[in-house]
Amino acid sequence: ILAAVCALGIQAYLRTSMAGMLREGAEGSESRLFWCGVFTQLGSFVGAVLIFPLVSVYHLFQSAPQCR
Repeated sequence: ILAAVCALGIQAYLRTSMAGMLREGAEGSESRLFWCGVFTQLGSFVGAVLIFPLVSVYHLFQSAPQCR
């Protein structure tokens, strides 16, 4: 759990840093931020489309047994 939390924190920090670097230039910064958002959403969509059949159709991932 700690590794997952650390990985998510690093990912969020890097994403924010990259968006900040794209925003620094005065000219065309809105366009760069727009495309950064487009590709972020596109990546989320592709990930959801790929993982949905693995979870819902092929049942590749299942819940762990409950603790007693």
